[in-house]
Amino acid sequence: MTERDIVAPGGKLSGVAAWLGGRALLVHATFLVDADLDALARVCNGPGAAGDPRWERTRSRRVAVTSLAREMGVAPNAANLEAALLAAFGVGPAGRAGLTDAERAAAERLLRDRYADPAWHAVALADADH
Repeated sequence: MTERDIVAPGGKLSGVAAWLGGRALLVHATFLVDADLDALARVCNGPGAAGDPRWERTRSRRVAVTSLAREMGVAPNAANLEAALLAAFGVGPAGRAGLTDAERAAAERLLRDRYADPAWHAVALADADH
């Protein structure tokens, strides 16, 4: 575990990852509310090949993972969870940043072209099984 993780007795609930490219920086954080943890473990194993530099730079750093639902016995209400997280970081609802029009359009494209397509997820899971 690192200073960038939130950990519960059953494992890691949250973490931050970053990738630095030639002209871009990508930083993302997760907070696992509820998930099929067995499927998540298969996907995190990934389809990468040893020695492939793309896989070596992006592969998951394996640690025990859990979810709020598993730790609490029930998935928390999303609105209550968001308010609690904002409060924990000293940010009120008024300080919450909104998306720009360009960010909203990019998110809608990703949802339409990738994440809303069950076939895209099936390929990712099938690759993880190999």
